Amino acid sequence: MRNIIIPLCLAASLVLAFGAGNASAANQNYIGEERAKAIALKDAGLSEAQLSHIMCGFDYDDGVAEYEVEFWVGSKEYEYEINATSGRITGKDIDYEGSFDLF
Repeated sequence: MRNIIIPLCLAASLVLAFGAGNASAANQNYIGEERAKAIALKDAGLSEAQLSHIMCGFDYDDGVAEYEVEFWVGSKEYEYEINATSGRITGKDIDYEGSFDLF
């Protein structure tokens, strides 16, 4: 019986620890994906109706929470990194289809 209880207690503590970590992350004052998209689109001077596709995801960069927003208009691909708490744009890149780097 003891051989069963110890593994069950370990498994339960892992579940509780994982759940507590998720709960604290959920309580952060993040701006949310919709706001991150709006910030990127405003900076690009575009509306969502002009896009062929848009994606937004949550990530960490050097321990800092951020949203990565990518969208396409014609042959242009826009990539934004938006700080998840302040809404500040921390990175931006625009690529053209068929473009290439010389170096």
